[in-house]
Amino acid sequence: MVLYEFRRAVEVTRDPRKFFKKAKSEHGNSADFKFLLVLSAVPAVIVAIASVAGALTTEMPIYGVITISVLSFFFSYMTIFLVIVIESFILHIAAHIIGGCGSLESSFKSAIYGCGIFPLTGAIPFVSVIGFYSVYLTSVGIAISHKISMKKAFVMVLLLTAAIAALELVLFGPGTIEKFGFVAIGIM
Repeated sequence: MVLYEFRRAVEVTRDPRKFFKKAKSEHGNSADFKFLLVLSAVPAVIVAIASVAGALTTEMPIYGVITISVLSFFFSYMTIFLVIVIESFILHIAAHIIGGCGSLESSFKSAIYGCGIFPLTGAIPFVSVIGFYSVYLTSVGIAISHKISMKKAFVMVLLLTAAIAALELVLFGPGTIEKFGFVAIGIM
């Protein structure tokens, strides 16, 4: 199952138009949820390992280290999942505002597969530039599933990404993009 999901990530990244046309005809979201669960685990594990490494440098008892790693994994995993779900609703509403006619299910597919390989590389410093490719992938998904032009879809996704990045800066300060850039740039 895990290898299949990694192959899907490569497939959507390599030929997004072909992938989204095929995904449009798939009904249900079980394959989409599997993809999200598998790829979201990678950055969650990295966060958990970093938390353990940080906790081990202190004089924290082992049960504290284990608790921190489990909580870090859980909260990281849930954050990624919730951001994708919220992004799906935002993309769906925005696509309909500019004349799209796709379903919420297709917006969900675009949000999930638009991430492409970013969850695998976004946690690595300087490789997160790949996150900008996810803007293109999400645009392709929205354009195909909502039957709007690629230009409209790209501008919409780019503006939504910029709005979320600006909101992060206002709410959390200038260091947010370096620390949590995956929220605005990788997911959207």
